[in-house]
Amino acid sequence: MSRSKLLLALFTASTVYTQYVHAHASFVINSTSVPYAAKGYLATLNLGHGCEDSTGKLYDSSTIEVTIPSTFTAVRPMPSTFGKASVVKDGSGNVTKLIWTKANADKLSDDSQLYQVSFKGTLPATPFSTLGFETVQTCENGLSIEWKGTDTPTLYIVPTRTVGWNKYTTSNSVLDLTGTGAKFFSDAAIVWKGKEGYSINANTLELIKKNATELKQIPAKSDIWVKY
Repeated sequence: MSRSKLLLALFTASTVYTQYVHAHASFVINSTSVPYAAKGYLATLNLGHGCEDSTGKLYDSSTIEVTIPSTFTAVRPMPSTFGKASVVKDGSGNVTKLIWTKANADKLSDDSQLYQVSFKGTLPATPFSTLGFETVQTCENGLSIEWKGTDTPTLYIVPTRTVGWNKYTTSNSVLDLTGTGAKFFSDAAIVWKGKEGYSINANTLELIKKNATELKQIPAKSDIWVKY
C-alpha cells in the first residue's frame, strides 16, 4: 500500500480519544481542559474515596493538601465543598501549598462522597514534560493518604495545536509509547516519525502494523508529525 493510501485509511479508522489520568487522586482531563504548555490551566483534582483502616472501613475526607510545583505560577484556588482554601506562600510570595479543610458541621460519619478541588495557574513552557502535584488526604479517623511517587496526580503537558498536521520537536526525554509517553498523544489521531507510526486507537495501530512500522519509542529531541 502506498503511503498516501495508508494515511487515508488511517484517518478513516481514527477516532478522538479523551484521556483520563488514572489514580485514586487524579486530574480531570477532557477536551475542554487540555494542559497546553505556557497557557493558563484550571486544574480539577478528583478524590474518589476516603481513608481505609486495618479492618477495611473507609472514613470521610476532612482535609486536602496540594503541593504546588515552582513552575506552576500565578496560582489561584477555587472554593469547594470544603470551603475556601488556605494559601501557603514562600518568602518570595510564590504559592507552595493549597489546603482545603472541611468545616466540622460538614463532616460525615461515612465515606459516601466524591470530592473535587480546583485551582488555576499558568503551566511552564515545556511541552512533552510532566508536572506532579503531591497531595495529602486526611480523614476523620486520623489516618491520611499520601499521593506521592508513582501515585502523584500528574499533568502531561502538551504543545498547542491546530486541526490537521502539526510538526513538533520533542523534549530532552525519551518518550516511551508503550508506557506513560503515550499519554502525551491520547487525543491524537496519529503520530509519525520518519517511516514509523503510532496511534492510541487500536484499529489505526493495527493498520500501521500491517502497512508500516509501529513507533514504540520517540528519542529525545526528535522531529515528529502529529495529526489532530
